[in-house]
Amino acid sequence: MKKILLSSLFAFLLTFDCFAFEPKPFFGLDYIISKVDTSQHKQLHKTIFPQKYTTLEAVGGIKLSQVFGVEAFFQQSVKRKKRSVIEGNSIEAKLSYRAFGADLIGYLPVSQHFDLLGSLGFGFYDIHQKISASEVGESKNYVSHWAPRIGFGTEFYFNEYFSVRFMGRYAHLDQKEKYYKLKYIADLSLGVRYYY
Repeated sequence: MKKILLSSLFAFLLTFDCFAFEPKPFFGLDYIISKVDTSQHKQLHKTIFPQKYTTLEAVGGIKLSQVFGVEAFFQQSVKRKKRSVIEGNSIEAKLSYRAFGADLIGYLPVSQHFDLLGSLGFGFYDIHQKISASEVGESKNYVSHWAPRIGFGTEFYFNEYFSVRFMGRYAHLDQKEKYYKLKYIADLSLGVRYYY
């Protein structure tokens, strides 16, 4: 019985050490390939907006312990356009977006230099749309929407200061517009982090 109690105490101390408050601030930069899912209106039979975007993201945060941290982000996409012909009407659609928000990060240490990551947070997405049609003229629309985000990834640490991170994220928008529905934004990112 004494051995069991000592073993339990030792395991508890190891767990407590993982949650020990050891704040390490960091900042970083991510290169992101994004998919913006804009499902079409039933009368159009296809989406009029581009689907894939290149995005840059600046981040800053604090790794509070070996297993937990928080991160703020600002993300800006390039502007892309797509030309379509629907029922004889020539349409040019442009879309770009920016976003900011924060994520809670969970770290699962696999080795001294490698962690598995999970994230959960919210982002504010500011989406700019412009549609030019040969028969009806030009229309601009700005959609601003809070969206929950979830992500999974890995982080490899070169040393105590520098690391490289790969993440996949999904933001659920579910925003209905007149001629389409903005369903989600999915990201694949590769970036660097500097801890100080």
